[in-house]
Amino acid sequence: MRGATRRRATPRNPRSAAVAALWAAAVLHAPKGRMTLSAALGSTRPADNVHIGGGSHASALCLRHPLVVTADAGARLRGPITLEGAGNGTDGRIGVLRGLTISHYYETAVTVTGGHWVLDGCRIESSRGDKARACVGVVVRNGALVELRNCVIRACSTAVLLSGTSRPALKADGTQFLNVRSAVSTLSLIHISEPTRLLS
Repeated sequence: MRGATRRRATPRNPRSAAVAALWAAAVLHAPKGRMTLSAALGSTRPADNVHIGGGSHASALCLRHPLVVTADAGARLRGPITLEGAGNGTDGRIGVLRGLTISHYYETAVTVTGGHWVLDGCRIESSRGDKARACVGVVVRNGALVELRNCVIRACSTAVLLSGTSRPALKADGTQFLNVRSAVSTLSLIHISEPTRLLS
């Protein structure tokens, strides 16, 4: 539906430092009115700022380029999220997902297919609680680089799976893997920075 989407115009005078600074500081709040969360993310451009309102959001999401996504306290996503990007972020753009709780069961909670993404203060957990482990929490593919900062991944079969032959990489700092059969599974390059807690 056309009415459900809204695209913000790019500033027409990129030479103006004031306009550029204002544009960089702009934040898109979603969902809001007729704009769904999925539609809001689809209307963005690389490096945009998106603020997710509190409450439960039942939607599969795809972030096709680096964004800075910040969730209100209590914001919960019930559905898989895919993070895309080019290579391992060598273009200097880093996507950030901050403060979001993602619940899942049959599907992988977060699949990263490319780029450099940071999950900061996020929680990934089984929608059925600690007594029923969900499938994989985070899958990293295609040479993507993922940083987990102060996250909690709990009640899943594997917390993080590094997949593919393009050397996907993981950095985890201050992150807890709780009630998981396997913290990290991989046949590829892996780097885990301290302090990271791997707890059963």
